[in-house]
Amino acid sequence: RVFSGERTPEGRLMYVPQFRYQFLRDGDTYLVARGGVGGIGPKSFKLNDGRKPTDGERRRIELELRLINDCSFLGHPNAGKTSLLAALSRAHTRIGPEEYSTTRPHVGVVRFRDQVEMRLCDLPGLKEGASEDKLMGRRILQHTYRSRVLVFVVNMARGQHSDHDTLQEVEALRREAIAYDPLNEQKPWMVVGTKCDALHRDAMFHLDSLHFRLRARYGDIPVVGTSARFGLGLTRLVRTLRQLLYPDLLEARRRLPAERFVTQLPGVLHEPFTDPLPSIDGKHWTPQLMLPQTDGKGPGTVKVIEE
Repeated sequence: RVFSGERTPEGRLMYVPQFRYQFLRDGDTYLVARGGVGGIGPKSFKLNDGRKPTDGERRRIELELRLINDCSFLGHPNAGKTSLLAALSRAHTRIGPEEYSTTRPHVGVVRFRDQVEMRLCDLPGLKEGASEDKLMGRRILQHTYRSRVLVFVVNMARGQHSDHDTLQEVEALRREAIAYDPLNEQKPWMVVGTKCDALHRDAMFHLDSLHFRLRARYGDIPVVGTSARFGLGLTRLVRTLRQLLYPDLLEARRRLPAERFVTQLPGVLHEPFTDPLPSIDGKHWTPQLMLPQTDGKGPGTVKVIEE
């Protein structure tokens, strides 16, 4: 921070943040302040030669953490962002029914069969005026700096008479993201409807209504309905995110083996054998039929019938 030359009404000095360096790679270093001359410690003053230490430089620095991610989940509190991230990846954190149960961002990784990875960032809930709230809103939106795709998560299970409209909620979230960083307006974005399994709360009605109204106002904007509880729509959501992140990269899919197509019906293997049976002594053997014969008094005898 650099002194601005002004003071607050209470008489305190005002410092303005000034950008210096951004760490992008592992092992990056940046010199903030130079230290004093090395080798001068307490033992050096035992010589009594008048040696004095040299002071180092002083700087006021402010470190800002911006998580590395490919797409960020933005939504109101209790919209189902954490449940969606837990269903898509192995990132598991506390999921609670109350608002603001997510207190810090979480990043999950989705890996494809062709070694393609997507980093999904679950951000805490946002409210109106988040772009001007320095205590929480701006600290949440700062993690969208590295995001290439913005995903607006909207709760669709809101009943027939809801206080907030789904389209107004999406537009409000996008306005807050653009107000914080104008570069967010150029990023591709999509809408994810959560809790679509709650049919008794008109979830599918709100999803269809939002889809057609977004198409009429903004064009072809992807809208995907999901259910983290039952795993509905997750495959379609992952494929849509991949198309937005890597539009020129083909997706590897396993080819199914072709079924055998038979054009001819199987015929008769052989005809009945009518020739005489061969014998060991060279003579033809006539098949004989042996039937049991009993007279009712003792064990039965065998009667041979020649054909």
